[in-house]
Amino acid sequence: MDRLRLAAVIVLALATPAYADHEHHHHPPEVAAPVEPTSSLTATIGALAASYESRLYEGDYQGGSLGVAWAYGRFEVAARGLAYQIERNGRTYRGFGDLMVHGAVRAYEAGAFAAGGHLMVMAPTGDAMTGLGMGHWMLMPAAWAAYAQRFVTVSGALGYARGLGDENAHAEHGGGGAWPLVDPMSFSEVTFDAMAMVPIASSFALGARVLGAMPLDDDMRAIGAARISWRAGRLETLAEAQAGIAGDPVKFRGLVSTSMTF
Repeated sequence: MDRLRLAAVIVLALATPAYADHEHHHHPPEVAAPVEPTSSLTATIGALAASYESRLYEGDYQGGSLGVAWAYGRFEVAARGLAYQIERNGRTYRGFGDLMVHGAVRAYEAGAFAAGGHLMVMAPTGDAMTGLGMGHWMLMPAAWAAYAQRFVTVSGALGYARGLGDENAHAEHGGGGAWPLVDPMSFSEVTFDAMAMVPIASSFALGARVLGAMPLDDDMRAIGAARISWRAGRLETLAEAQAGIAGDPVKFRGLVSTSMTF
């Protein structure tokens, strides 16, 4: 069941359409739900640094995040906020990104296989004019699945992201491309994420990941990544190095987060 728990941790992170920093490290409920479901509280702190080049802008940005998640049995609810410093065409801006709130459920288990659903809402708390926010609400449902065995865990998620409000206002920000700069999304798009993790030791694993989106009105975006995860007691740390493959304005991004579960 430890392998299934790892699979659920990985895949619920995938299921969040991860475009504020292309990674959301949320801890899911225990995979093997006990007869009497138990609850847990997880706090997460993270940091990132990236360089980017879009149709109209180029530069780099750095950011930090704080998150909290409450899990009960097969269910989880969580919230996460981010703050950034971004350099855009030689000028520097600072501010908050969009707030993310999600709910997730592990709906099915059969041996080494697990699957479920996920729904995230992104609130427009970031400044859309400086490239830190969407400027409108986003609704993002997704489905995830994972298969965990002794030597490898394979997981994936498929979702749909849809903006609420005026689609024309979204297109105006980035010259018709994905926006914002720290959170590149189109107003309507199918999102995908796939990962394979190989355990090196009982508390250490290495993996590779591909994630991106297929907008309904723009070119496909894709990012490739290498990932490391390790645990020490109640602490779990994830680090990832990402590089743009196609379409996405990210040239390179590094991410790290540490979570503690109570």
